[in-house]
Amino acid sequence: MRATDQWRPGVWCGSAIKLCDQHVVEVSAEEDIRYPEQWMYVLWQPAYRFVPFLRPDGWGVTLGHPRETMDQCLPAEAEIYILADAECAWSSWLQIPLVCERYEPWLVAQIEARRQEQRQLESSRYAQWYGSPQVDFERFLAKLSAK
Repeated sequence: MRATDQWRPGVWCGSAIKLCDQHVVEVSAEEDIRYPEQWMYVLWQPAYRFVPFLRPDGWGVTLGHPRETMDQCLPAEAEIYILADAECAWSSWLQIPLVCERYEPWLVAQIEARRQEQRQLESSRYAQWYGSPQVDFERFLAKLSAK
């Protein structure tokens, strides 16, 4: 996989997020089941116009970082633009595995927790980008005190 730091026509796009660290389930006093860290990735086929498109063309959940899996999805010598955090809509994309697959209850809880965390991050970004009632009120107070 050849990563590029800038989108341009004909480049794949993708992103990955860690769902959880290693998870241990105690079966008995002598035996544990260990699940490695879990990740999710999303991929978009090359586009020839720079138009935001929320729905990925492909996705998956992997054991460990999905770099190798993502690489296998791409044609040889393909370039990929890895989306910056602010370009991601993980609160939406994390709904995909919850709807399309069945997972152990502990993993479902981890996915839902990450989804909630991403909702909060995205809300903070929206407030920063577009303002909020608190920001508007603080601007109003600043104008009053400046007079």
